[in-house]
Amino acid sequence: MKENDLKLAPEKTEVIILSGRQKLTWLAVKDDNSEPKCN
Repeated sequence: MKENDLKLAPEKTEVIILSGRQKLTWLAVKDDNSEPKCN
C-alpha cells in the first residue's frame, strides 16, 4: 500500500521520513527509479 501511496502522493514520502528514517531508505530504493527524494 505504501508504494501506491507514493505514486498517488509523493508528498506523503516526507511524512513517512518524519515518521521513520528507516522507511525513507526503503521508499527511496523503491522510488529511486521514479523520484529519488532521499538524502
